[in-house]
Amino acid sequence: MSFFSCKSVRLRAAALVVQDGKILLIEHQKDGRKYWLLPGGGVDFGETASSALEREMMEELNLQVSVDDLVFSSDSIDPSGKRHIFNLYFACRITGGSIAVGDDPRLSGYGFFPAAQMPSLTIFPP
Repeated sequence: MSFFSCKSVRLRAAALVVQDGKILLIEHQKDGRKYWLLPGGGVDFGETASSALEREMMEELNLQVSVDDLVFSSDSIDPSGKRHIFNLYFACRITGGSIAVGDDPRLSGYGFFPAAQMPSLTIFPP
């Protein structure tokens, strides 16, 4: 029997898009909190990580992207043990679309930020 109540690991693909020395982030709003993430989302069963990322970028930001190399990965485990996310971060290039926040009510904004500004933002996973 597992100590945690987590039954599975969620696989998430995220985009690292850099333009003019700034990194693209998307703002989420949940339970009265606002925080930033690299855009992306869950990989469905039978879907490649790059296909999931292409789909998520269109859904979240109306952007077509070219998914390039995997640049890093991380585990994000909720201290309560209720959520475990394994994140795959891919370098991506915008190839089309017109940036706009998608219909998901959790999405509240986007921006391109220089590395120097990152410490002042609430970013998940940290």
